[in-house]
Amino acid sequence: MKDDEVTSPPNDSISCLPFSPPTMPGNFLISGSWANDMQCWEVQDNGQTVPKVQQMHTGPVKVFTASCDKTTKMWDLNSNQTIQIAQHEDPIRTIHWIKTCVCV
Repeated sequence: MKDDEVTSPPNDSISCLPFSPPTMPGNFLISGSWANDMQCWEVQDNGQTVPKVQQMHTGPVKVFTASCDKTTKMWDLNSNQTIQIAQHEDPIRTIHWIKTCVCV
């Protein structure tokens, strides 16, 4: 088995590394790191990665998690603390961000 190296990796430890959902066209990999950045690569069929976008934050990235324990938490990677932000009657399988607009 051959491992492939990510092109232009983060400069610090990676704190999360999700792949895009299988229903999305293409195969993308996103990382959040302790260097306060988020990066996205497209993963080719041959395993090679192509850098797509990068965003910087002025502080560490927060991660949202879902669990079979029926809770959703926000994880502050800087302090390594979690805060429960939601609860459900059944296990939580996925989290989706919904952007809303309040018009006045």
